[in-house]
Amino acid sequence: LVLPMLQAGGGAGAGTVVLGVVEGDVHDIGKNIVKAMVTGTGATVIDMGSGTTGVAVFEQGHLIHGDVIPIGGGHVTNDIAQGLSTPLAQAERLKILHGSTLCGPSEARSTIDVPQIGAADGAPPQQVPRALLTSIIRPRLEETFELLRARLAAAGLSDTTRRLVLTGGASLLHGT
Repeated sequence: LVLPMLQAGGGAGAGTVVLGVVEGDVHDIGKNIVKAMVTGTGATVIDMGSGTTGVAVFEQGHLIHGDVIPIGGGHVTNDIAQGLSTPLAQAERLKILHGSTLCGPSEARSTIDVPQIGAADGAPPQQVPRALLTSIIRPRLEETFELLRARLAAAGLSDTTRRLVLTGGASLLHGT
């Protein structure tokens, strides 16, 4: 999903994606990542939170642009809850355990148990193809990255030679 943001640019470092899991306060994470990465081409840090997704662009150790869009991982959870008729808590659990933006052959054939809203206690959960969950998650994340790309382009920052860092809970979805 990040590739469309990267494919528009060229030059040295184009297409570089750095993925990692870092624990701590988001500001400490950002400072530590930026310290390690801002030499040369700079870094674009995308923080995918629950209610919003923020982007910070750094050049030579300085913040040159910041923006926030009102879409985050919570919106993905709401989409899952509505699309699969399951309670929000179960939708969040499904997102964490089975969420992905990629659907390979094994995922296309596998099913997941989805508890239904209003089901009687002890009622068996509905089995749905895992591909259905992916088909709910992927469009929301595509929308998020498209909005970010448009905002960066509007700010004159569509150059993709900077390193791209994804952080925040929603960035942990497989295929993000």
